[in-house]
Amino acid sequence: MLLYLLPYKNLSTSFGFCDTNSTTNDALEAARTRCAAVEACQRENRTLLYLPSTSTPVPAEEQPPACPPPAVLPAWYPDECTPCPEHARCAPDGVVCEDGYLFCPHPLLFFLPFTDAPSIGPTDLPGPTNSFLVAVYTALNGLPGLGSVALPPRCVLDPKRVKRIGTIGKAVETQLGLQRGKRLCVGGSPAVKEEDGGEARRWGYELGFLKEEMRRKTPPNKVTQFEMDFQEAIQERMQWERGAWQHALRARHRQPARG
Repeated sequence: MLLYLLPYKNLSTSFGFCDTNSTTNDALEAARTRCAAVEACQRENRTLLYLPSTSTPVPAEEQPPACPPPAVLPAWYPDECTPCPEHARCAPDGVVCEDGYLFCPHPLLFFLPFTDAPSIGPTDLPGPTNSFLVAVYTALNGLPGLGSVALPPRCVLDPKRVKRIGTIGKAVETQLGLQRGKRLCVGGSPAVKEEDGGEARRWGYELGFLKEEMRRKTPPNKVTQFEMDFQEAIQERMQWERGAWQHALRARHRQPARG
């Protein structure tokens, strides 16, 4: 059994994480190509293994490798890499979380600490944690049923960013309320056609003007952070308003007809 398990484990481990937004990577594709070439040469009883040409030049005098003899028992090959976690960019041997997300161990490793680093490999946590993870991944990576990277890490939303986005959302709501109040105090604003912006244009701010107003109140060392957080806060508000409007519309349709 070990004669089959160890080669399987080593090959599977070499695949690591799939490319971002993909179910494969170069290492997995190379293994698939070699596997197909071995099956072809054995089926055709050739003595040499011919692999597809690559971008790397091969000397003309270099002979192709020998075709491996057929296995006594059916061959058993891994054929999957571990999916790249959501909100991450991946290389076979590491994970980089997107802006606003932090590296977090797998749920089964809940007792391990978080890290404030967005760019970290699955065995790069500091101190004793790192040694423990090295042992875990060395033992489990590549085993059948566990994938190339056993117990893969996640990228979770930065709680500090969630708080900042909430603060910006409240500030936006306050600014919009003040703007509406000012216009009501001077007699309101003329109605605006729906195709020209409707109620939002009648009572609200131009988005660019609102953003500039709030940016001026932001400390210079936090402007870049504000740019990302403001966009997220606006998107959340728009989703909330769209959901509230749909809820009101459904409630209106559910009202019984008056006779």
